[in-house]
Amino acid sequence: MERSYITAIILDAIAGYVSFLDMGLLEKIGLLIVIAGVYSLTYPDLSLTLPISLLPFSVTSGSYLLLVVSGLISIAPYYLERKVTSFLLTMGFSLVFLDYTTYLIVPFLVLVPTLVYLKVEVRGFFGTFFVFLISAAVFFNQALSDQLSSVAYYSLLFGVIGVILENRRVRLRAPLLFVPYALGSLLFPTPLEYYWWNPHSFYFSSNPFSLWLVSGYFPQVNTILGTWPLSHLLSVRLYIALLALLSGEASYFLFKRLGIPKPWLPALVYQLLSPFPYPYLLLGYSVLPVTGLLLTLKVRNEIKYPAIMVSSMIGSSFPFFLISAGLLSVREKNFPWLILGMVGANAFWLLPYLIFGFPTESVEITSSFALLIPVLVLLAKFERGKVIVPLLSLIYMLSGLPLSYAFYPIAILSTLLLFKDTDIRKVASAVIVSILLLGSFLQFSHYSVAQVPSNITKIDGEIENATLVWWNDSYPLLSSAPINFTQLPLNFIQYVISHGKVMKNVNYTGFPVSVYPLPPNNVIQVNGSWVPETIPIPFNFSEYNKTSDLLVNGSLITSISSEQRILWKAPNESFVVNFSGNWTSYLPYPAVILGSNSTFVEVWLGGHYPVYLFGRETRLLGTAEPVNLPGKFSLSLAFARVGNFTFLEGEKVGNRFYPFFINTTLPWKDAREFGLELPIRNQVSLNVSLNKFVPINITRDYVSWNSTQPYNVTFYPTKPVNGTLILGPLTKIYVNGREVVNGSFVVLNNLTLTGVGKVNVTYLALKENGKTLVILGKPYSVSLSTITRQTLGGVTEVIKSNVNVSLYLITMNSIVKVNGKPELSGNYTFPAGVNVVQFTFPGEAYLVIGTYVTLLSFVIAVLQGKVRPRKG
Repeated sequence: MERSYITAIILDAIAGYVSFLDMGLLEKIGLLIVIAGVYSLTYPDLSLTLPISLLPFSVTSGSYLLLVVSGLISIAPYYLERKVTSFLLTMGFSLVFLDYTTYLIVPFLVLVPTLVYLKVEVRGFFGTFFVFLISAAVFFNQALSDQLSSVAYYSLLFGVIGVILENRRVRLRAPLLFVPYALGSLLFPTPLEYYWWNPHSFYFSSNPFSLWLVSGYFPQVNTILGTWPLSHLLSVRLYIALLALLSGEASYFLFKRLGIPKPWLPALVYQLLSPFPYPYLLLGYSVLPVTGLLLTLKVRNEIKYPAIMVSSMIGSSFPFFLISAGLLSVREKNFPWLILGMVGANAFWLLPYLIFGFPTESVEITSSFALLIPVLVLLAKFERGKVIVPLLSLIYMLSGLPLSYAFYPIAILSTLLLFKDTDIRKVASAVIVSILLLGSFLQFSHYSVAQVPSNITKIDGEIENATLVWWNDSYPLLSSAPINFTQLPLNFIQYVISHGKVMKNVNYTGFPVSVYPLPPNNVIQVNGSWVPETIPIPFNFSEYNKTSDLLVNGSLITSISSEQRILWKAPNESFVVNFSGNWTSYLPYPAVILGSNSTFVEVWLGGHYPVYLFGRETRLLGTAEPVNLPGKFSLSLAFARVGNFTFLEGEKVGNRFYPFFINTTLPWKDAREFGLELPIRNQVSLNVSLNKFVPINITRDYVSWNSTQPYNVTFYPTKPVNGTLILGPLTKIYVNGREVVNGSFVVLNNLTLTGVGKVNVTYLALKENGKTLVILGKPYSVSLSTITRQTLGGVTEVIKSNVNVSLYLITMNSIVKVNGKPELSGNYTFPAGVNVVQFTFPGEAYLVIGTYVTLLSFVIAVLQGKVRPRKG
């Protein structure tokens, strides 16, 4: 009797929890019907308590519909008991999955063999068939009618299958119960965490034995016996299906070996809770019962220990698997040696990870598992000390503390292991329902699907064989070239990806080595600086709108309370807004804003700050470069009209310009005002000015721009030079303020190029005494090639050229050798021919040491049963 009340309390608690969930009305009713179905299977005489659990929701929300519905459906199990079980379960699941009718196959695939196994008649499927068939005929809404027809079809199909299994009296072996869910998982849409599962992805194809990419720390060594080979052999869906099957079968044999009554029940729960949206956690979760099964084997230690160690290496594709494996083995007699063996087996990756850091996985755990805590407290009466591991694991898993998700596998498995030694079949059924309906269903209904836009998938072909890209967009791991993880000079980045568009970086000179060919002896590079024209837009600082709690005293602006704004009217053309001054009082995060009252772009200031669009929805557009605040600062943002939209073209911090090309999707007509948004207690002495924005590219090889009106770019040499002017292609040119023509002899103090429309100057030089003084371009042929080779623990760059080359090196915390000689970051000149640059990443020595410890651990594990102390 006590167990029946415990079961009723659990089921009613679930029902009450369901009523507060953020989901549709039909989904809630469906879950309540399923709970009524469980009552009919377990304790139908207590089903009338179901409406009581809905009272808190009804009182707080003022809606009594769910209370009335629960009262009506609770009558069926009370009077009809098991006769109505299959109807209630199929009807409930049909309502829950009404918006996802294709995925209704999954619960039906599990439900049919389970009902047959429990000897519950399956004719309730036909009752659901008739209900939905009639409903489909009554409703005139075509979309709803199609959904109802689909449910009716699946109900009829699986009802027929169930009747066939019943009438033929097929002996349904327990291990076959885990096949339907595995097959059903083949229908799941690809979860977001698997989007990189693509042979073109640099992440997918990178060397798993290396801790680094040239652009940053990128460890995968722990996956070499698990996820890495499986991801290269299987598709995403086969990977999920295989591991879902493994989790069910392995846990079944573990529970059976431990003498748990009806082991298929907790095993089915364990399988249905497989965290399929997360590739690494899923593998660790599926391997954990295999490790538990190996712990129970009665074989010689020299066989048992290495087998456990190998399983821990496979499971450690989830880098925190050893936490679960260690807690699982805590009650074993040789617990310390088992832990030592598993740690030793994984030393090859543990040692470098402990020094440089562990990879993490973004995992969301549903709060519904909190319902298991009171169950564990109640079971403590029967299990005493055995409840400590599952209870503490659950509490930490739900705490939200760092690495809380690492306890997911052991929390679920150890909870189910509590059923040992206690005949609690009815309570087990209630726990199954609590986890199945809430844990598994919420996981399935809330996981994010990978929906990669077509413009992203096309990028691979445009950046094929690229060295490094700046990916300012979603799905960065789909890049076929390494992405920029750390701050590097702009000339190291070959392409910029933004909103599915690929833009070639005109300043790119190579990566991981920036290479520039040097001119021959009769060619002299003229050094100097190019200064684009600044065309001011009339602007009056004193003409502004501000919120009431913002004080403006000359150029001093102070925010008194909450968040305040100061806004100026934006010009009707593409513009650059320049902010400079001194931030005397700072609290994060102030922002630059552009737009209107209802829709605006907001660029946060401080750190690597985000760029948002606020309107009907809030969207993260990208990130911008940091501005060091508080203190003196200088910041410029370039906004351009491209078609009907506003683009954030780039940002200038100090004297350095960073291109962004972010389509803010803000309509240009809504770009009416710009200004600052200041949190409370911010104070800034501010100067503001506006310039016309003209997109311009300045490189050693060419200068180009596109302007609707005449535009000037001036070159100032570091010292005056003279000679005969050679210019290509022709455009207006002024030397020392006087217009000259191609072929003129000039003494050059400054030189100004003038043009309107699309201008592209590719060659500019002076001829004097048989020598060529080059300002732009290359008046000589260059043969330059670079070959990048991945090596174990590093990268080798082979540079071949017919001229001397200038190399710009950044060590990026690695050891760099050029032609066998160690070098530091900086500029170097090397002769024509072949030059070899070797990068050796840090930590590879720890990988070697860890591998030695791993091999030694296996040797000791194998030999420990062979070596016996000599008898005295």
